[in-house]
Amino acid sequence: MVAVLENEAPIRAIRHFRISVESINRWKQDVPAVAQALRMGAMRDGWRRMPRNGASGTLVAVEQPREVTVGPKSKRELRRRMVEVRQHLSRPEPLPTALEKFLSEYEPDGIPADAWVAVRPVHAEVMRRSRYRGLESFKKRSRDLAAYLAWRHTSGLGHGIADAMTFVAIDDYFRRALTDKSSSHLMAEGSANTRRGYLRRLAEDSNPGPDATPTPPGTRYQVIKPPYSAVEEAVIRRVASNQRRTVPRRHLCAVVGLCAGAGLDSQDFRNLRRRHIDDLGEDGITVHVPAPRPRIVMVRRAYEEILRAGLEGLRPGSLIIGTKQSQKNLIGKVVAKAEFHGEVPRIEAARLRATWLAWLVNTQTPLPVILDAAGLKTARTLVELIRHLPVDPTDRQHLRGEES
Repeated sequence: MVAVLENEAPIRAIRHFRISVESINRWKQDVPAVAQALRMGAMRDGWRRMPRNGASGTLVAVEQPREVTVGPKSKRELRRRMVEVRQHLSRPEPLPTALEKFLSEYEPDGIPADAWVAVRPVHAEVMRRSRYRGLESFKKRSRDLAAYLAWRHTSGLGHGIADAMTFVAIDDYFRRALTDKSSSHLMAEGSANTRRGYLRRLAEDSNPGPDATPTPPGTRYQVIKPPYSAVEEAVIRRVASNQRRTVPRRHLCAVVGLCAGAGLDSQDFRNLRRRHIDDLGEDGITVHVPAPRPRIVMVRRAYEEILRAGLEGLRPGSLIIGTKQSQKNLIGKVVAKAEFHGEVPRIEAARLRATWLAWLVNTQTPLPVILDAAGLKTARTLVELIRHLPVDPTDRQHLRGEES
């Protein structure tokens, strides 16, 4: 049974729930979730959303509603009210004058004129439905959206809201367009994953409802970063080994040794303890990577000594980095505490891991071995890594094989 206000629209009743409008906005494409929110109304009588005034939308108890009736009485009526709520929430508010003026005069750089003429109406409609109302954020998202829609148009793909503004279509864009140097310049500055998140929010705002593509489960895909050069590798090893303070030196040596020497990423450090690493002396170092991606990896010879420096003094049960498993941005904090002098490339776990992957590919390691050691289920990452490898794809001498 659901409590609603008599003779008022469903959205009016929603204001009596102990949830924020932002929460409803996130649930608007999921009918069961909104239905559950309505069912909660019977237990939430007397709660009303405070005016924003820049606040977070906290709800406080106020006077009881004057007239309350019971309903809906059937599933059909419930579905009808869900449609009304969803339509109300997806109805865009008018743009401020400054944003409407910008949208009418906007001409993106680097996009063919014919492509822009074709996608401009869709671009304007998506931006009018978006949640962005600040001028700077509106301009940035307009650039990202224009590049995306223009790419779909020039690729012969549908650029309408129903076709383009889905998570599947956006993921396909970042999988294909960013590997094409002729298309990558169209994107605004910033990380690819951040821009993909912005486009997904535009999709949520412009294409709501039960037919919209939901967020896919599983680990979010990370666009691979370019590996370090051999010179940069040597500089990073030297900087890690020459840290003046003991703890920062041990931590940075462990990060460099395990990321560039064994392909670990920041997620693998969460549960990694000293007992998971076996130092076999002349036979090398073996890392038993724990969950969530358990695997066994041998450390590269060039990184064995620096890893030994990173393990010095640790007890078997000690975490390799940090003192709590719940800590976030572990590697970023290690790098922030290190001392750098002179020309030193920025140390990132993703690039160290990409360097390790590139080394494995260039040493002609069998593909199943690489996938198992890297904790990968598919070769998608390796395919994107190819564009960063210093190999001439037209050198066909490799196809002959080695002399017998």
